[in-house]
Order: sequence, then structure tokens, then C-alpha cells
Amino acid sequence: MAKGKHIGGCIYIHKDFADQVWGDLAWEMSNLPEGFEYTLIKIDKTTGAVTFIQCDDFDTADEPTMGDAVLCYPSGGHRYMKANKDPWIYHHKWMMVDRDYEGFDVEKSRLRSEAINSLTDLDRSRIGKKSYWEEHVLPLLRSI
Repeated sequence: MAKGKHIGGCIYIHKDFADQVWGDLAWEMSNLPEGFEYTLIKIDKTTGAVTFIQCDDFDTADEPTMGDAVLCYPSGGHRYMKANKDPWIYHHKWMMVDRDYEGFDVEKSRLRSEAINSLTDLDRSRIGKKSYWEEHVLPLLRSI
């Protein structure tokens, strides 16, 4: 069972497994623009807000990139957010799926997380930004 990636009071989960950690999201999904395709769901456990996130390279990239997103507020409103020029990336993506997920090699992704966690001298508060990842983290990963 996918438990999701827990960080900062939020759960990040692949859309195929969201009901395992939160339950029915039908109301929130009704606020999505017609034709909006999403891969990930971010659930803020504190506020109850739910964000639907496009992540077209989720299955193909080691650290997939955040695309456009729709934030749905518990009060009924929603906000469309365009992808950032220096987007967020998702590391430890294996945590967002079940271990038998077939979109990518889950065990390989888990082992990559072990390598990432072994790195020192990183600003862990910045590793989620693509520019920092590419400049500071990838060169270290290549050297292991």
C-alpha cells in the first residue's frame, strides 16, 4: 500500500493511490479545468487543501519536474498555477507509489534515494529546485 511522501505537513501521492491515504477527492476533482491532466496529488493535512499537479515525466525521469497545478481550497475556491521557470523536482518518487507500481523501477528509485541521502554538504532546503539539483546534487551522484 502506498503511504505517500510526507513532507512539511503534506502528503504527495500518485493519483492512482490517493484514495489509500485520503479517500474520496470527487469534490476537489470537480474544480479542475476541463481536460486538465494530473499525475500527482498534494494533500495539506493541516488545511485540507488539495493540489493536483501535472508531472508529465514522472515515469521517465529520476527526479520528475512539477508542471502546472490546480490548488483546491476546502472553502470551495481554486487557483490555477503555471509551471515555474525554475521548477520544483520530486526526488524519492518511489514513496508516492506502491512497490508493485509498473510505471518505473521502484526498487531502483529507492536505491537512488539511499544514494541521495548519503550525500553530505548539501543545502537540503534547496534540493527541490531543479537549478540547485542540477548544479549541486547531480555531480555528486555521478561521482558515487
